[in-house]
Amino acid sequence: MNHWQKVVFITEERTYMRAMLCWRLLALFGICTLATTTWALEACPANCVDSECSALGCVQCDEGFYLYPDPNAGKSVCIESCPDGYYTNPVSWCEECETVNCAVCSDEYTCTECKPGYEVNKDGDCVFSSYRV
Repeated sequence: MNHWQKVVFITEERTYMRAMLCWRLLALFGICTLATTTWALEACPANCVDSECSALGCVQCDEGFYLYPDPNAGKSVCIESCPDGYYTNPVSWCEECETVNCAVCSDEYTCTECKPGYEVNKDGDCVFSSYRV
């Protein structure tokens, strides 16, 4: 396959979703282009499947580890458990809770613990602690 056939352009709006799609494409094709930047697979740190990663970080983690888009590192890393504010999706990726002010969630919209100063109401939203349902 020619190099140009492997390059895939992604135009989704949300940066996080673009990165997640790019990780998938890297795993499948070994290369991905977002806007004007192209990433290709390269050597990776421990806990990445087949020791492969890109400028975006790990593409897939070893069993027992979760892919986390670390905002401090600017790339994906493999960690033993998802941090507060994230949940583990069915393909072992850490994804951010969608509920505003949620500290711990079991899935995208189910908050089980809120950040300090907030509490979970009957609808699963995080509201000021002074609010009672």
